[in-house]
Amino acid sequence: LTHVARTCPEHLPFLQRILGGSDMSYQALTHLLSHQEHPIRAKTCNLLGNLLRHSHGFPQVLQNQPGLLESLLVCLADEDEAVRKAASFAVGNAAYHESSPAGTLGNLGRRSAELGELLIESGAPRILLEMACRDPQASVREGALMALHAVSQHPGIQQVSALTRLMGQLVALRGWCRAVC
Repeated sequence: LTHVARTCPEHLPFLQRILGGSDMSYQALTHLLSHQEHPIRAKTCNLLGNLLRHSHGFPQVLQNQPGLLESLLVCLADEDEAVRKAASFAVGNAAYHESSPAGTLGNLGRRSAELGELLIESGAPRILLEMACRDPQASVREGALMALHAVSQHPGIQQVSALTRLMGQLVALRGWCRAVC
């Protein structure tokens, strides 16, 4: 499914019907994001990241299914580096989409105050910043940095004083990541 999501955007509506289940609750994805095996969590995050690369309706799923969003955000702090990297890929892809009335995780702040509040409540900016500064894997740090940059565009998140003070550090960290990576 990940390969199809990555290479064939015209099949995204079909994938959404499969993954959403009969009630479109996406319970299977939510369950897989918390699976005990880290490769399953990582591959599920990667699938979400590939689904979120396109604007064919999947970003709205995150808005309509807060359990799915919360499970994805939990993966940002996973003990496994592959899960953290794939989760930052998914969050970064969600953040890439342009503004639209539907609103999505990504432009979390430009589009949906509720999602911005959910990110703040879940500690996503702090988790992303921690990953960008301290993760032992350069690719995870870079992915977290890109996701943090995209998420930080939300006005509600910009008003969080700790993040606002750290935005200057983010710019410096980006230069450091480029030099090190």
